[in-house]
Amino acid sequence: MEDLLVLVADAQTQATVETLLEKRRDALGICKIAYKVERHRDNDSGVYSQAHTFLQSRKHQYSKFLVVWDEEWYTGKNPLSAEAQERKVSENMMANGFDAGDFCAVVISPELEAWVWGGSPRIPEILRSDWASIRALGASKKLWDVSTAKPQRPKELLEIVLKQQKRPSSSAIFKELAEAVSFQKCEDLAFQRFCATLQKWFPAEK
Repeated sequence: MEDLLVLVADAQTQATVETLLEKRRDALGICKIAYKVERHRDNDSGVYSQAHTFLQSRKHQYSKFLVVWDEEWYTGKNPLSAEAQERKVSENMMANGFDAGDFCAVVISPELEAWVWGGSPRIPEILRSDWASIRALGASKKLWDVSTAKPQRPKELLEIVLKQQKRPSSSAIFKELAEAVSFQKCEDLAFQRFCATLQKWFPAEK
C-alpha cells in the first residue's frame, strides 16, 4: 500500500503539489513518502462533485487521500462557500466508506495562484519582474490592495504579468514558484490546512 494519493484539478496544481512533496519536504516538516498525484479529467468541477467515486477504486491502494481544488471553479456565481464545498466533499467521501482520519478536502480560495504569491525574492525573479512593479500593476488593475500581503485576485494578476512578457501560464512556471515560495508567516488557510494535514499524517523523522 502506498502512503498518499492526491487528487487535483489541473496540470498546474499537479506540478505544484508534486514539487512541494518532492523538493520541499523539509519546509513542509514531513518525511519522505510514496505518493501519487492524479488529475481529474473534468477539472475542478469533477474533483468537487466526483472525488468520492473517482477515489473509490483506489481506496485499498493508498493509506491517505488529499482532495484539492479551487473554490472558484464554476461559471457564474456559486452559492457554496469554500467551507460548504469542503463539507460536501467530506460528506460524500464518508458516505462512500472513507474514514474521516484518512482523507482531507482542501479547497483553495479563490484559486491555486493564491499559494504562489509569497514574500520570497525569488518569486519576482521567476516572473522576470520586481515586487514594486508587480504591486503597482496589481493596484492599477484593482487586483491587489497593496496594504495586504497577497493580491485579492491572484490568478488574474499572474496572468497579466505573464501576458506582458508573452509567456503562457505553464506547469514549468508553477514548479519554479513552488520551489521558491516562502512558508514563513503564510496566512493562507487552505495552505495551512494542507501543511498541517501532511505533518499529522507523515511527521518528519527526528
